[in-house]
Amino acid sequence: MMSAHMSGRVAAGAISGGIAGLLIAGSFYVLSPVVGFGAMFLVWFAMWIGLAFLDRRLNRRSRLVPVFSRGMIAAVLSAPAFYLVSGIWMPFNPEGWDYLVHFGSWNVAFLPGFGALLAQLPNREMAENQE
Repeated sequence: MMSAHMSGRVAAGAISGGIAGLLIAGSFYVLSPVVGFGAMFLVWFAMWIGLAFLDRRLNRRSRLVPVFSRGMIAAVLSAPAFYLVSGIWMPFNPEGWDYLVHFGSWNVAFLPGFGALLAQLPNREMAENQE
């Protein structure tokens, strides 16, 4: 059973994640006419760093450098997976797409990044206090 505190964080995470997704997608469409396809790389890194900071806020993590590092690691780890599934949009034919394949492909693309963000790392402060 989920506590009221946890359910509030789940709701906040879902709403914030949805807003982040809209902002990231929108920023790609705004930047791509100016920067070209390079906008994809800028937005990809911005998305993962933003999700890392969202995780920081929801889970009350305090140190900025590890949060930024996790966002960078998430972006780097998930980029090859994203590239591997990027062919799902070609040829462009939304009526003929298998949306279950798309859903699975997005899961493959994002799994390494979310793994990096959500992995439980040893808490250095706790280890120092036990010594």
